[in-house]
Amino acid sequence: MNMIHKIIYPCEKATRHLIESDDVKLTSLQKLRIRIHLIICKNCTRFNIQNKWMDKQIKKLSFESSNEKMEDCCKERIANALKKEINS
Repeated sequence: MNMIHKIIYPCEKATRHLIESDDVKLTSLQKLRIRIHLIICKNCTRFNIQNKWMDKQIKKLSFESSNEKMEDCCKERIANALKKEINS
């Protein structure tokens, strides 16, 4: 292992931690190593910006779709199917 990689993450590891950081709590040392890497590596900085943007768009889409209203004909069809199921 290169001496510099003992201090700073290589790109592969940095991007993996950036992706996982939404789901897994990173240690202070991991956060520091990622910050240092992002200061030095413009490609990973760009990746991080794009990744955050995509996450934001996905959350926005899932929020919008959860707020959509069901049409009355669909509600009626579901209600009739439930009544039919209950009565049988």
